[in-house]
Amino acid sequence: GVVEQNTGARLQLGAPFPESTARVASVVELLRNAARTEVVPDIARSRWTKLMANLNNAIMTITGLPIGKALRHKGLARLAVATIREGVKTAQRGGHRLDQSGRARTFRLMALLPGRISAMVFAGRLAGSFPPDSVFGPSTLQSLRRGSTSELDYLNGEIVAVGERIGRLTPYNSGLLQQGRQVFATHRYLMPEELLREIRALN
Repeated sequence: GVVEQNTGARLQLGAPFPESTARVASVVELLRNAARTEVVPDIARSRWTKLMANLNNAIMTITGLPIGKALRHKGLARLAVATIREGVKTAQRGGHRLDQSGRARTFRLMALLPGRISAMVFAGRLAGSFPPDSVFGPSTLQSLRRGSTSELDYLNGEIVAVGERIGRLTPYNSGLLQQGRQVFATHRYLMPEELLREIRALN
């Protein structure tokens, strides 16, 4: 088969256990000529950083909008910032740390600033390198269109599970998880205003 990479990101690999280091090195060598690879020193922290970046997959999946269009919608962009802030705060209080990448520093600052200021600073930057006319959608939306299973339980559901464990409410991630499950069950997208109304009802 053919694997098409639509973003310029590197493939991060790391050893979950010290005894796996040699195996990871051999995999990196195998993939070096096929993809841009990067060995990370703490794969657990990198995993949590990646999770924060993927929490908003649910927004595109629920609305059916590509990334570039969804994150240029003012209301959806603010929802995206709130979802990441909630995810970072919940993970940190649950004992999980992000890595030291630039993206992780942005997420930590997003969570540190008051919500309104964070939205003002970051909402307009979330679309990143995806132009308004891009048709690229995240992996979760691709799974829905293929008729595959949902990964939302391993994205927003992870934050919800940590929140339940430590007794912290996670209305944004819980709401997106609930609406995402419904879209996978019905294959009916919500308009942005519908999604925002459903999320507001939970807050």
